[in-house]
Amino acid sequence: LTPEMHKLIQSALKAHVSILVAGGTASGKTTVANRIIELIPPDERVVAVEQTHEFQFDHPRAIFLEADAALGAKMNDLLTAGSKLRPDWLAVGELLGSEAMRTMQLIANGHSGITTIHATSVENALTRLEAMCLMANLGLGLDDIRQLIASALRLVLYQECLEPNRRRKITQISEIRGLENGRYMLQPLARY
Repeated sequence: LTPEMHKLIQSALKAHVSILVAGGTASGKTTVANRIIELIPPDERVVAVEQTHEFQFDHPRAIFLEADAALGAKMNDLLTAGSKLRPDWLAVGELLGSEAMRTMQLIANGHSGITTIHATSVENALTRLEAMCLMANLGLGLDDIRQLIASALRLVLYQECLEPNRRRKITQISEIRGLENGRYMLQPLARY
Protein backbone atom coordinates (compact mmCIF):
# COMPACT_ATOMS: atom_id res chain seq x y z
CA LEU A 1 0.00 0.00 0.00
CA THR A 2 1.09 3.57 -0.51
CA PRO A 3 2.18 5.85 2.37
CA GLU A 4 -1.03 7.86 1.79
CA MET A 5 -3.17 4.72 2.18
CA HIS A 6 -1.27 3.86 5.37
CA LYS A 7 -2.00 7.31 6.82
CA LEU A 8 -5.67 6.99 5.84
CA ILE A 9 -5.96 3.63 7.62
CA GLN A 10 -4.20 5.02 10.72
CA SER A 11 -6.61 7.97 10.76
CA ALA A 12 -9.56 5.59 10.43
CA LEU A 13 -8.33 3.56 13.40
CA LYS A 14 -7.80 6.67 15.49
CA ALA A 15 -11.40 7.74 14.73
CA HIS A 16 -12.71 4.19 15.37
CA VAL A 17 -14.05 3.89 11.82
CA SER A 18 -15.19 0.33 11.02
CA ILE A 19 -13.45 -1.38 8.11
CA LEU A 20 -14.40 -4.16 5.69
CA VAL A 21 -11.46 -5.78 3.90
CA ALA A 22 -12.57 -7.43 0.64
CA GLY A 23 -10.80 -9.41 -2.05
CA GLY A 24 -10.59 -12.64 -3.96
CA THR A 25 -9.03 -15.96 -3.00
CA ALA A 26 -5.42 -15.60 -1.83
CA SER A 27 -5.50 -11.83 -2.32
CA GLY A 28 -4.22 -11.23 1.20
CA LYS A 29 -7.41 -10.10 2.99
CA THR A 30 -6.52 -11.72 6.31
CA THR A 31 -2.91 -10.55 6.12
CA VAL A 32 -4.08 -6.96 5.58
CA ALA A 33 -6.59 -7.28 8.44
CA ASN A 34 -3.78 -8.60 10.67
CA ARG A 35 -1.52 -5.64 9.87
CA ILE A 36 -4.38 -3.17 10.42
CA ILE A 37 -5.16 -4.71 13.81
CA GLU A 38 -1.48 -4.37 14.78
CA LEU A 39 -1.82 -0.61 14.19
CA ILE A 40 -4.48 -0.38 16.92
CA PRO A 41 -2.95 1.37 19.97
CA PRO A 42 -1.65 -1.14 22.55
CA ASP A 43 -3.88 0.25 25.31
CA GLU A 44 -7.05 -0.68 23.37
CA ARG A 45 -8.65 -4.13 23.74
CA VAL A 46 -9.17 -6.27 20.63
CA VAL A 47 -11.60 -9.19 20.73
CA ALA A 48 -11.15 -11.50 17.73
CA VAL A 49 -14.03 -13.83 16.86
CA GLU A 50 -13.51 -16.44 14.16
CA GLN A 51 -15.13 -19.52 12.64
CA THR A 52 -11.65 -21.00 12.14
CA HIS A 53 -8.51 -19.52 13.67
CA GLU A 54 -6.82 -17.56 10.86
CA PHE A 55 -5.87 -14.24 12.44
CA GLN A 56 -2.13 -14.01 13.07
CA PHE A 57 -1.59 -10.62 14.65
CA ASP A 58 0.47 -9.42 17.57
CA HIS A 59 -1.44 -7.16 19.94
CA PRO A 60 -0.88 -6.97 23.72
CA ARG A 61 -4.59 -6.76 24.63
CA ALA A 62 -6.09 -9.34 22.28
CA ILE A 63 -8.64 -11.99 23.22
CA PHE A 64 -9.34 -14.79 20.72
CA LEU A 65 -12.66 -16.64 20.49
CA GLU A 66 -13.06 -19.53 18.04
CA ALA A 67 -16.31 -21.24 17.10
CA ASP A 68 -16.53 -24.97 17.74
CA ALA A 69 -19.67 -26.83 16.66
CA ALA A 70 -18.75 -29.89 18.74
CA LEU A 71 -18.72 -27.75 21.87
CA GLY A 72 -21.82 -25.80 20.83
CA ALA A 73 -19.82 -22.57 20.46
CA LYS A 74 -21.55 -20.95 17.49
CA MET A 75 -20.39 -17.76 15.79
CA ASN A 76 -23.45 -15.70 16.73
CA ASP A 77 -23.11 -16.73 20.39
CA LEU A 78 -19.40 -15.90 20.38
CA LEU A 79 -20.05 -12.53 18.74
CA THR A 80 -22.52 -11.68 21.50
CA ALA A 81 -20.12 -12.92 24.19
CA GLY A 82 -17.21 -11.04 22.61
CA SER A 83 -19.21 -7.82 22.54
CA LYS A 84 -19.70 -8.10 26.31
CA LEU A 85 -15.94 -8.22 26.94
CA ARG A 86 -15.79 -4.44 26.50
CA PRO A 87 -13.74 -4.48 23.29
CA ASP A 88 -12.40 -1.27 21.84
CA TRP A 89 -12.29 -3.23 18.57
CA LEU A 90 -14.21 -6.31 17.46
CA ALA A 91 -12.22 -8.23 14.84
CA VAL A 92 -14.37 -10.79 13.03
CA GLY A 93 -12.88 -13.47 10.80
CA GLU A 94 -14.04 -13.86 7.20
CA LEU A 95 -17.81 -13.50 6.90
CA LEU A 96 -19.29 -16.65 5.38
CA GLY A 97 -22.97 -16.75 6.29
CA SER A 98 -25.66 -15.57 8.66
CA GLU A 99 -23.12 -14.38 11.26
CA ALA A 100 -22.73 -11.35 8.99
CA MET A 101 -26.05 -10.02 10.30
CA ARG A 102 -24.97 -10.25 13.97
CA THR A 103 -21.64 -8.64 13.06
CA MET A 104 -23.35 -5.70 11.33
CA GLN A 105 -25.79 -5.30 14.25
CA LEU A 106 -22.95 -5.11 16.78
CA ILE A 107 -20.91 -2.68 14.71
CA ALA A 108 -23.97 -0.51 13.97
CA ASN A 109 -24.71 -0.43 17.71
CA GLY A 110 -21.38 1.23 18.48
CA HIS A 111 -18.66 -1.43 18.43
CA SER A 112 -15.71 -0.53 16.22
CA GLY A 113 -15.08 -3.43 13.89
CA ILE A 114 -12.76 -4.95 11.32
CA THR A 115 -13.82 -7.92 9.21
CA THR A 116 -13.13 -9.56 5.86
CA ILE A 117 -15.23 -10.88 2.99
CA HIS A 118 -14.54 -12.71 -0.25
CA ALA A 119 -15.50 -10.49 -3.20
CA THR A 120 -14.54 -9.38 -6.71
CA SER A 121 -15.00 -5.63 -6.14
CA VAL A 122 -16.13 -3.12 -3.51
CA GLU A 123 -19.68 -3.26 -4.89
CA ASN A 124 -19.64 -7.07 -4.96
CA ALA A 125 -18.49 -7.10 -1.31
CA LEU A 126 -21.56 -5.11 -0.29
CA THR A 127 -23.89 -7.28 -2.39
CA ARG A 128 -22.45 -10.46 -0.88
CA LEU A 129 -22.74 -8.93 2.60
CA GLU A 130 -26.43 -8.20 1.95
CA ALA A 131 -27.01 -11.81 0.85
CA MET A 132 -25.33 -13.14 4.00
CA CYS A 133 -27.43 -10.86 6.19
CA LEU A 134 -30.56 -12.15 4.45
CA MET A 135 -29.46 -15.70 5.41
CA ALA A 136 -30.11 -14.79 9.05
CA ASN A 137 -33.82 -14.78 8.11
CA LEU A 138 -34.85 -12.11 10.61
CA GLY A 139 -37.69 -10.90 8.41
CA LEU A 140 -35.88 -7.73 7.37
CA GLY A 141 -36.11 -6.48 3.81
CA LEU A 142 -33.22 -5.51 1.59
CA ASP A 143 -33.74 -1.79 2.30
CA ASP A 144 -33.45 -2.42 6.06
CA ILE A 145 -30.30 -4.49 5.58
CA ARG A 146 -28.71 -1.84 3.36
CA GLN A 147 -29.47 0.78 6.02
CA LEU A 148 -27.84 -1.45 8.66
CA ILE A 149 -24.72 -1.99 6.54
CA ALA A 150 -24.43 1.72 5.69
CA SER A 151 -24.68 2.62 9.38
CA ALA A 152 -22.19 -0.10 10.44
CA LEU A 153 -19.37 0.25 7.93
CA ARG A 154 -17.47 3.31 6.79
CA LEU A 155 -14.47 2.03 4.82
CA VAL A 156 -14.12 -0.80 2.32
CA LEU A 157 -10.58 -1.82 1.36
CA TYR A 158 -10.32 -3.92 -1.79
CA GLN A 159 -7.28 -6.19 -2.05
CA GLU A 160 -6.04 -7.93 -5.21
CA CYS A 161 -3.39 -10.44 -6.24
CA LEU A 162 -1.95 -8.92 -9.41
CA GLU A 163 -0.46 -10.85 -12.34
CA PRO A 164 2.11 -11.66 -13.60
CA ASN A 165 4.18 -11.59 -10.38
CA ARG A 166 1.25 -12.31 -7.99
CA ARG A 167 1.97 -9.22 -5.87
CA ARG A 168 -0.77 -8.39 -3.41
CA LYS A 169 -1.93 -4.79 -3.28
CA ILE A 170 -4.73 -2.72 -1.82
CA THR A 171 -6.14 -1.44 -5.11
CA GLN A 172 -9.06 0.60 -3.80
CA ILE A 173 -10.28 2.24 -0.60
CA SER A 174 -13.85 3.53 -0.66
CA GLU A 175 -15.93 5.33 1.92
CA ILE A 176 -19.59 4.41 2.40
CA ARG A 177 -21.29 7.79 2.73
CA GLY A 178 -24.79 6.44 3.33
CA LEU A 179 -27.64 5.58 1.01
CA GLU A 180 -29.34 7.50 -1.75
CA ASN A 181 -32.44 6.08 -3.46
CA GLY A 182 -31.69 2.71 -1.86
CA ARG A 183 -28.14 2.55 -3.27
CA TYR A 184 -24.82 2.90 -1.46
CA MET A 185 -23.08 6.22 -1.97
CA LEU A 186 -19.45 5.18 -2.42
CA GLN A 187 -16.69 7.77 -2.39
CA PRO A 188 -13.36 6.44 -3.72
CA LEU A 189 -10.59 7.69 -1.42
CA ALA A 190 -7.61 5.87 -2.93
CA ARG A 191 -6.92 3.75 -5.99
CA TYR A 192 -3.82 1.85 -7.11
